[in-house]
Amino acid sequence: MKKMYKRSSILAGVMFVSCLSFGKAGMNYINQKQERAAESATIPPEINKIFQNSCFDCHTPGGKKMAMNHVNFSEWDKYSADKKAKKSADIVRMLNKGSMPPKLYRQSHPDKIPNAEQVTLISEWAETLKVK
Repeated sequence: MKKMYKRSSILAGVMFVSCLSFGKAGMNYINQKQERAAESATIPPEINKIFQNSCFDCHTPGGKKMAMNHVNFSEWDKYSADKKAKKSADIVRMLNKGSMPPKLYRQSHPDKIPNAEQVTLISEWAETLKVK
């Protein structure tokens, strides 16, 4: 019994240390991906800064899968003009509705909520993307 307990304890310790190591490496990987997404974006810098603060946690690699399916800022440059127009209109609609960032995220990250001026900037930018 003592042998089994000792092995379990060792295994638990190894797993814990592995998780810590992967966690740091994983966070570095996510941060690098987010930085690359920010650098390669064709989104104006002032808009991109808002997105970095308010959206990148969920909408870039390492983010939420469902969020990535809606808008993936690391793929923005690959979107067609029509798709960019639709996605940006959706972003504005969700911001104006108060659906983005989501309620739970807003509660735990109040500093990530775009203010009215930022939402206006995003709306004006989205207007420029409309396909004519």
